[in-house]
Amino acid sequence: MLPKRVRQFIMNLTDRINEDDYKYVESKLNKKEYEIFNAISKSEQKHSVRVAKEIENIIDELKKGNNFEGGYTLTNGEILDKETIFSAKEDLIKNEEMLIKVGLLHDVGKSRQKINIIDKSIIVILNKLTSGKLRNINLKKIQCYYNHSEYSYEILKEINVNNVFLEVVRNHHNEYYSGKKHSNEEYSNENYLNKNYSNKNYSNKDCGNEEYYLGNIIKFFQGVDDGN
Repeated sequence: MLPKRVRQFIMNLTDRINEDDYKYVESKLNKKEYEIFNAISKSEQKHSVRVAKEIENIIDELKKGNNFEGGYTLTNGEILDKETIFSAKEDLIKNEEMLIKVGLLHDVGKSRQKINIIDKSIIVILNKLTSGKLRNINLKKIQCYYNHSEYSYEILKEINVNNVFLEVVRNHHNEYYSGKKHSNEEYSNENYLNKNYSNKNYSNKDCGNEEYYLGNIIKFFQGVDDGN
């Protein structure tokens, strides 16, 4: 099997957004959200549609009683393990509509600086070669690549007050939740390392004071996002 990044590159080149995708997006977003979605590039739009549909499919399977013994095969061939799915099972089902919206809108911060497929590929390679030190270069495309989750949060907090929605958007690349080792400054910054939301139940008044284990939701979303 080809390396993950190569598979993602090919998928981004060949999998184009179409009329049915736009109909799907319109059915899930309100007018303002749809306008914000349309501000990102076509390839990012298609990526977001894939993520949203993948989330919807996984939740539908959970409702049907699928126990995901072998995990779930994502679009690019990666396997999302059973534990990641089931650790957030109840919250995923309760928040299906919200999480589909997160899937469609999590990358809207990329509208601040357009990054095409070639740009992104070069940045990914240089990021690997420099062990993340590339982020110290103050070029708009590079900063947008590293900080687009925060940009997305800033854009969406103006139209959505749901704290769970906003924190999943804001942290969808935060390795603090994925369990990966991290050493660069991105994850020591207060904007990225939201300790108040980790390893505890999170009560959100906008969701009827129900408790959410936000870390598990974020980890699930990261897995789906990374597989698309």
